[in-house]
Amino acid sequence: MIFAKYTRERLPNYQIATYFAMDQGKKIVLKKPLREEAEAHVVKMFETYNWLRTEYDSISLVECNLMDRQVSFKFLDGESLDALLLDAVRKNDVGLFNELINSYLAYVRQFGVTRESKASIRAPFFDISFIEPLELIKIANIDLIFENLIMDQNTFTMIDYEWVFECTIPLNYLLYRSFLLFYHKHREELGHFLSLEELMEAWQISSSQITVFDSMEKAFQRYVMGDTYEYAYSKQYLQPAENLATLKSKLNNSELANNKLENELILQETELEKVKVLNRELSKQVDQSLLVQNKMELSLHEEKKKNEELLIRLENQETKFILLNQAREQSQDWHEMKDLLERLVKQLTENRFLKLLKVNKNGSEKSAVSNIVTDLQRLFDEYQVKNETYEKETNAKLNHLSVLLHENSGKVDDLTRLTIQQQSEYEKILQQNHVHFVGMQHFKHLYEEQLHVQTLYEELKKSYHEAFQELQKYK
Repeated sequence: MIFAKYTRERLPNYQIATYFAMDQGKKIVLKKPLREEAEAHVVKMFETYNWLRTEYDSISLVECNLMDRQVSFKFLDGESLDALLLDAVRKNDVGLFNELINSYLAYVRQFGVTRESKASIRAPFFDISFIEPLELIKIANIDLIFENLIMDQNTFTMIDYEWVFECTIPLNYLLYRSFLLFYHKHREELGHFLSLEELMEAWQISSSQITVFDSMEKAFQRYVMGDTYEYAYSKQYLQPAENLATLKSKLNNSELANNKLENELILQETELEKVKVLNRELSKQVDQSLLVQNKMELSLHEEKKKNEELLIRLENQETKFILLNQAREQSQDWHEMKDLLERLVKQLTENRFLKLLKVNKNGSEKSAVSNIVTDLQRLFDEYQVKNETYEKETNAKLNHLSVLLHENSGKVDDLTRLTIQQQSEYEKILQQNHVHFVGMQHFKHLYEEQLHVQTLYEELKKSYHEAFQELQKYK
C-alpha cells in the first residue's frame, strides 16, 4: 500500500477507505467500506460505472471492477485538470486558464443539456426551483470537480463517480462548486491572479445563483455528514466558521494595521523619492566623472603621441650628433692640411731659398718660382678664408644642436612629470567612480525593499477586502 485515506467524518452509510496500492507491478486505487452500512454505497459505485458506460459510451471513464465488497480502479498517470489550471495561474496565463475552463464545460455538456426558463430540481437532499433561465445537465454528478478529471491521451477521463444521481443539475452549480473547492485549495497562489468573486463574475455565475447554490451545497453536506455533523467536520468541504464579533475584531485590527501600514508606506515613499533624487545626482556625477575620464584618456593619448614624436626627434638629433662628430673629424683634417700648407709656404719663403733664387737662377726661372710662390700664397689665403667660414658654420651648428638637446631634455622631464600627474588623477577618478557605483548599489537595494513593502501593503488591502466581504455576508 502506498497511501490511504479514510472518510470517518461522514455518516456511517458513506464511510469508506481509499487505498493507493500496487497490483502485479501496476498502480491501482481501491475503495472499501469502513462499516457494514457502507457496503451498499461501494457497490453503487460499480453500478453507476456500468450505467454511465452504457448510457454515454463516448465519454471516457476510468475502468471500475467489483470484487469482495470493494471496487478497484486503474491509476492514471496523467495530470488532473486541477493541476493544469494551477499551472496556468502560476504562469499568469489567463488565456490558457479560460481555455481549460471551456474544455471542462464541453466535457460536462456531453452528459446531455437542457435549457429551462423555470427549472425545478428534486434530488435526494434538496428540492429547489429557479426563476431564471438555466442550462441543466441531465445527470447530477455532484463531485465532477477539477481534480476528478485526468488529462489522458489528450482527452479528459472521469475518475470518480461516487456521488451520481439520476436528476438534472445546473451546469453553473457544477462550475460554482469546482471554483469553490479549487479556490480554497489554492487560495495563497490565486491571490495575485483572481479572487473567487471575480471568477464567479467572469463565468456569469450571478449573485442570486450563488445564494441558491450555497443552500444546495449545505444540503449536500448535511446529506453526507448528517444534520448535526456528529462524526466531525470535513476539512475538504467546510471552512472554519467565525462569529460576527470575531469578524468585527479582525476587521478593526485589519483597519488599524492597514492605517499603520499606509502611514509607513507614505514615509517609505518619501524616503524613496529622496533616494531617487540622490540617485539621479549620483548618476550625473558618474556621467561627469566618465566625461573627465574620457578627456583624461584622450589627453594621455595625445601626450603619448607627443612622446613618440619627441623620440623620433631625439633619434634625429642623435643622427645630427653623429654628423657633427664627423664634421669635427673633417675639421681636424682641415687643420692638419692647413699646418702642412703653412709649413710649405714657410719653407718657400725662407731667406735661404730666396737667396738661392737670386744666386743660382736666371730671370725666367726666378719668375716661374715667384709665380708659384704667389699662387701658393693665394691658395693659402683662399683656404684660410674658407676654413674660417667653415669653422664659424660648424660652431654655429654645434651651438644650435646643444641648445636643442638642452631644450628637449627639459621637455622630456616635464612630459614625464605631467604623465605621472595625469595617471594619478586618472586613478583618483576611477576610485570616485567605484564609490559612486557602491552608493548606487545601496540605493538600488533600498528601492527593492520599498517595492517589497508595497507588495505587503497590497496583500493586506486584499485581506481587509475579504474580511469586509465576510462581514457583509453576516450582516
